[in-house]
Amino acid sequence: YAESSLPEGIDTLKTAAVGTIAGPYLEEQSWKVSKLLGTKMSCDSVKARHILLKVEGKTPEQVKATADSLKKVIKQKNNFAELAKTFSTDFGSGAQGGDLGWFKENVMVPPFNDACFNGKKGDMPIVESQFGIHLIEILEKGKETKRLNIGTVERKTEPSDKTFQDIFSKASDFSTKN
Repeated sequence: YAESSLPEGIDTLKTAAVGTIAGPYLEEQSWKVSKLLGTKMSCDSVKARHILLKVEGKTPEQVKATADSLKKVIKQKNNFAELAKTFSTDFGSGAQGGDLGWFKENVMVPPFNDACFNGKKGDMPIVESQFGIHLIEILEKGKETKRLNIGTVERKTEPSDKTFQDIFSKASDFSTKN
């Protein structure tokens, strides 16, 4: 969580020490207990572009080798946009030179997201996802904010059949009398 987006029941963890437990607290129809597992400084958004290469008919290693070759050419000629238009199988961003614009954390698939948010501006990681092999260039990183890693145990509360029948019976009785 970003420090500013903590749910009401656990907002006390903003300033707490790692290991602190909040709760139990009721959220919607669940009782929850949360524990602060750790904190880190991380950017709130990333601007990146990518070249997506499909694996179809090849091994992932072959496609990664192609991505690595493209990376070497890009580093020499600074022509990422041109190569994205030619080689990317993500036709939406490929037509834009691979540009994905700004995006927040957890919007992209996990391997892609992790490469972007754990990397540095200028990095060009190669990652594999269910869509294929991505050659990513991290263009900009947003403002650094404190992020909280919080683990939560949740227990949904639902009425038992007996409770439901008791309430239904009382409501029926009230309805007939009035």
